[in-house]
Amino acid sequence: MSIAATEMQVAQIVPRTEAEGPGQRFAVWFQGCPLRCPGCCNPEFLPFQGGESVTLEAMLNAIDEVRNDIEGITLLGGEPFAHAAGAAPLDLNPDNCSIGWCVGPSSPSPIES
Repeated sequence: MSIAATEMQVAQIVPRTEAEGPGQRFAVWFQGCPLRCPGCCNPEFLPFQGGESVTLEAMLNAIDEVRNDIEGITLLGGEPFAHAAGAAPLDLNPDNCSIGWCVGPSSPSPIES
């Protein structure tokens, strides 16, 4: 399977928003989080079941459609790091190197180890 065929569980995509970081952002909320932080602001995104299965290629195409209208990409959750196989290549794509990145926490509470 090629890296472009890598699939991610996505709860929501907002192609242009000013609410999820500085400037116009392409925002992706991943479906699924293992952390269970107290006060989670997106408890509906905790289960790994649900959402929509989106290929890396489809996600890159969606970003390309708004590339000239955004200043960055914000990855939210669920937990973006639980979806690293699909999320990391978004940042590694050479076309995205000039775009600002934010990975937002899903909870205002600090994570204790």
